[in-house]
Formats: sequence, structure tokens, C-alpha cells
Amino acid sequence: MNESEKKKRPQIRTVQREVIAPIASGLFLIGAGVLVFFTFRSFGWAVFMAILLYTAFEGIYHRLHSTVRSRDVAASLTLVIILFVVLGPLGTVLVLVVQQGLDIVTYLRGFVESEQILILAKTFPGLIDLITERSFFWVYWLDRLFLVLNEYSDVVDSLRVGELVGGAYSYFLGGIGMSLAFILNLSFGLILLYFMFREGDSFYQMIRRAMPLSGDVVDQFKDRMKEILQAILKGNVFIAILQGTMVGVGLWFCGIPNALLYGSVATFFSIIPVIGTAMVWGPAALFLYFLKQDTVLAVGLAVYGLTCYLVLENIVKPRILDRKLGVHSLLLFFAILGGLKEFGITGFILGPLILAIFLTIWRIYHIWEESEEHEHSHTAMEPSRKSGEESASPGKDDRS
Repeated sequence: MNESEKKKRPQIRTVQREVIAPIASGLFLIGAGVLVFFTFRSFGWAVFMAILLYTAFEGIYHRLHSTVRSRDVAASLTLVIILFVVLGPLGTVLVLVVQQGLDIVTYLRGFVESEQILILAKTFPGLIDLITERSFFWVYWLDRLFLVLNEYSDVVDSLRVGELVGGAYSYFLGGIGMSLAFILNLSFGLILLYFMFREGDSFYQMIRRAMPLSGDVVDQFKDRMKEILQAILKGNVFIAILQGTMVGVGLWFCGIPNALLYGSVATFFSIIPVIGTAMVWGPAALFLYFLKQDTVLAVGLAVYGLTCYLVLENIVKPRILDRKLGVHSLLLFFAILGGLKEFGITGFILGPLILAIFLTIWRIYHIWEESEEHEHSHTAMEPSRKSGEESASPGKDDRS
């Protein structure tokens, strides 16, 4: 092979190792992060609740730690406080809500069989027309149901019974699976919360050293995130619980049965902008006015519910969120709506949190640029200052 053929032959160029190493490391890091995400994805709700509880009870942990001088004891005592203050009352409320839900089913059955439905049909004839064309359907609908069951009871064979038993067995296994999943998530959340209290500072220092930013910028971001989470907990969660409590107290005072259940429902409705707790106290006021024929209580409940909603939603809540988050009320409104649409019930926390994180990163980015410019100007002035000192030193020697 002569020299001309060697020159015409295409040459293969290899990429240097210094170029490949960062790219390969980044790809491996992304792949490992994806695997970690899929590994802990089933515990996402537990991690989310652990972060919220850690933010809410971090101050109590630090006070206990300064008293007992032991991180293990302080973390354990904080978990005990969380169990008695949060999880215990929450479990009790859930049990009572389920019991009152069953009471509502019993009440509705008695309502349909009683003469109160006659009052409803007389007051709202159009409502009955929407349900059925027969105006007195409630007189014989139970008899018709029992007649159908008696006539077709012989059709139920052993195969159908086996299918029903199999379905009940599947529901039973599904209920056991849900209970085990709940216990597993609760245990994981409590263990994670314990180590967050115990090793939170060292874990943060590890992240701080690994971040490609200066320590001051990371500290500012951490402090801002803590402030944002506390503001969201106070402005969204606490205000929602307070609104539900106020509605429940108002319903109990007006004699509405199962006020605890309706108050719990009002807590969830309060996170929906504009509509809010009116979805609960509005029908209750109509119930008092049309069925109980009590105009005073109906008007009083409507005025009370509207006043509580307007004061808490438009005065107290904006003062907490707008002042702490530094976000305009309109942006906060759309952040809550978008969060509810994209993330469900957790969106009323994640929506404002994501918006505030974006604004915080934007603000810290400008602070970082200003600090870098200040460092560059300081380093540029340093040689001139040293040369000035060197030029001034011979004069001092001459004077001496």
C-alpha cells in the first residue's frame, strides 16, 4: 500500500477519555436516579407526609434536644408527640366519620320511608319529576324490590353463589392488601421521620457539600424552603382545618345531625377556591329552610358560614401566604387550581410549593450572579492594592 492510498483512506478519530468520563458519569447518575425513583415510588405519599410533619415539628425536636442532650431520645419523644397530637386524634376522627356516614345511610332510608319525602315532593315537584314520572314512587318501591327478589330467588344457582363468594373473597383480600399497604406506609413514614429528626443536620451537610453551589446559596435555599413549607402548612392546612371546624360547630349548633362528618367534608371543600365550604353549609341552610321550616336558623347558618369563609379565606389566609411566600394572590389562586388538577388532593400544597420554589430559585440565581460579580471585582482589585502597598513601602524606608 503506497502513501497516496493511505492518505485517501478515512481515519477514525476517537474521543478523548476526559470528554467521555463526565458524560458517562452523568448518564449513570441519571439511570441510578431513575431506579431509585421507581424503587421508592410506592412510598411517595409516606415521604410527602414525613416531610410535612418534619417541617411542622422540627422546632419541637430542637427544643427537646437542647433539654435532653440526646438525639435518639429527642427524636423518640417527638414521634410520641406526633402520635398523640396528630395521628391519634386523626384516627379517632376517621372512626367517628365512618360511624356518622353509616348513620346518614340509615337516616336516608328512614327519610324515604317517612312522610318527610311527601313534604319534599310538595316543596320541589320538579325534583321528583327528574327522578321518576310516577309521583308516588316511594309508596311501593320497597314492595317492588322485595317482589323481584322473591320471584327470581330460584334462579340463583350454585354457580352464581360461587361467583358471589369468589367476589367477596376478592374484596376481602383487597381489604387486607389495603390494610397491609397502609400499615407499611405508616411504618415507613414513621421510621423515615425518626431518622430525619435524628440525622437531619448531617444529611443536610452532606447535600450541601455535594451541591455545585456555594454554601451560602444552599443555606438561603434551605431556609427559604423551610419558610415556604411552614407558610403553606399554616395558610392552607391549618386554615382548611379551621374552616371545617367552624362549619361543623355551626351545623351542630343548628341541630344538624352528623355535624362532625359534614365538618370533615367542609375541610376538604375549603381548599377549592371560590366554592369552598358553601358546598356544605349551603345545602344545610336549604335543609333547615324547606324541610325544618326554620327560617331563622337557615338564614343564621348561611350568614355564619359566609362570614367565616370570607374572613378566613380573604383576610387571614392571604396575610399568611402572601407575606411569607411573596406571591401575588392571583398567581397563588391559579397555583392551587393547577395543583388540584394535576396532583389531586395533595395539589393544594404542591401547587403553591412548586410556584414558590421556582420564584426562589429565580431569586437565588440573581443573588448568585451578584455574589460572583462581587468576587470577580474583589479579586481584580486585589493586585492593584498589593502593588500600591509595595510602591508605598520604599517611602517608609526612606523616612526611617
